[in-house]
Amino acid sequence: MKKTVRQADIAEALGVSIVTVSKALAGKSGVGPALREEILKKAKELGYANIPAPSSKYTGNFNLALIFHEKYVELNTSFYSKLTHQITLCAMNTGSYIMSEIVSREMERSLVLPRLVSESKVDGVIVLGHFSPMYMNFLSENLKLPFILLDNYGMDFHVDSIISDSYYGAYTATNYLFGMGHTKIAYVGTVLQTGSITDRFLGYQRSMIEHGQTVREDYVLDDRGPAGIVYPADMLQLPEDMPTAFFCNCDITASILIRRLKNEGYRVPEDVSVVGFDNFVYPGACDIEITSYEVDIDRMAKCAINLLSKKIRGVYYRKGLYIMEGHMVLKDSVRKL
Repeated sequence: MKKTVRQADIAEALGVSIVTVSKALAGKSGVGPALREEILKKAKELGYANIPAPSSKYTGNFNLALIFHEKYVELNTSFYSKLTHQITLCAMNTGSYIMSEIVSREMERSLVLPRLVSESKVDGVIVLGHFSPMYMNFLSENLKLPFILLDNYGMDFHVDSIISDSYYGAYTATNYLFGMGHTKIAYVGTVLQTGSITDRFLGYQRSMIEHGQTVREDYVLDDRGPAGIVYPADMLQLPEDMPTAFFCNCDITASILIRRLKNEGYRVPEDVSVVGFDNFVYPGACDIEITSYEVDIDRMAKCAINLLSKKIRGVYYRKGLYIMEGHMVLKDSVRKL
C-alpha cells in the first residue's frame, strides 16, 4: 500500500518547519515566493495529494484597478493620459491586467466605493491623482485590498505613495531661469489646489529667496478655479508690471499662458520667457516648444506596479513615500538676457 505523504514529510525533506509548509500550501502570507515555489515543487515530487492550484497572488498575474476622478477626464490632462498608458504597459509586461474606473463627483460626495472594489474584481488598487480629503479618508478606511497612491500624498492617510519631485523640480526650473539672467519671475498655479501645485510653488519660492528676490503677491497667479478646471487663455490674469519670465506648474498651463501672452502682443521668448512642468502637451496645443522639467513617467509607472505587486504578494517592501526625480528639457521658450 502506497504511503500517504504528509506535510511533515515535505518539511523534513526541505529542512523547514511544518508551519511553513502549511502556510505555503494554504496560500497564506509569511512565506517568500521562492520558498513557496520550492515547497510546491517538493510536494508534487513526493506525491502530496492536496497541492493547490496556482493563485494569481503568487504567479504575479494580478487584476489591478486604476481609479481616478472624473475631473481628470474633463481636464484632458496629457500628463495623466501618458501616465495611464505607461501603467497599462508596465502591468502587461509583468503579466498583470489593468482595469480603469472613473469616480464621479456624485460618488465622491456620497462616499461610494468604485465597483471594481466593491464587487471584489481586483487584487489591488492604484488611486491616481487627487480626491477630496473626506473621500480619501473613506478609501483609506474601507479599501480592504492592497492599494497605493500615485501622484498624491497626504500625511493623514498613511498610505504608500509615489509622486514626482515637484519641490526640487520647481526649484531646479526656477534656478535655470535665474541662470538665464532673469530675476523678475512669476509663478502660475493655484496654490493649495493640489499637493503638487503647492510643492512646485514652494520650490519656486525657495529659489527666489536664495537669489535675494521677494516673492511678490502679484507674481503668484491662479491658473484654475475651485473645481480644478484650468482657466482658458482669456481668464488668466497678467500682472501690470510684467515679469521677464513665468514658471508654470504644468505644460498645459504654460501653453495657455503663451496663447494669452501672444493675444496681448507679447512674443515668446523674445519678450517673455516661459518654463513648464511635465514635458508633455498634446500635439498642436502650442506653436512653440516649451522648456520644461520632465517627470520620469516610465519610472513612476514601473514603481507603482512593482510596489503594488509586492503588497499583494505579502513580501517585504519599503513602506512610505517614493519620490521620482526628473530633469530639465531645454527647448525654445526661454531667452537668455
